Amino acid sequence: MPDYSPGENFFTVFGVFFPAATGVMAGFNMSSDLQRPEHNIPVGTLAAVFTSWFLYLVFVFLLGAICTREVLRDDFLIAEKVSLVGFLFLLGLYVSSLASCMGSLYGAPRILQCIAQERVIPALAFLGHRVGGWLGPSTREI
Repeated sequence: MPDYSPGENFFTVFGVFFPAATGVMAGFNMSSDLQRPEHNIPVGTLAAVFTSWFLYLVFVFLLGAICTREVLRDDFLIAEKVSLVGFLFLLGLYVSSLASCMGSLYGAPRILQCIAQERVIPALAFLGHRVGGWLGPSTREI
């Protein structure tokens, strides 16, 4: 059975792994660029979810096999210390965080544009006039 620290439960621990599932949303935001979105979105989403969960599980089991419980609980950067090249681990952490931020910056305007085009909020209708945004024509216009 799990032995959570005081004040912790399943949901607070699950919050650590939740970003692995939310990163998949970046694929949804770019669906208008796909040639066959009805096929590519389900396949890509399932592949991304299964790949990320597999890598998370491998990471958890490897850290659990290498480190003691106290170290895992108290040292938040233990993965950097036990990795072969700690600097590359941190670099990957920073690059993936930056990529996630850039994905949000790329996806949010597209979602707002779709909301405006569908006139969900009529006051925002002026934002939906141009399809494809600043990146040029979308695949629907070609």
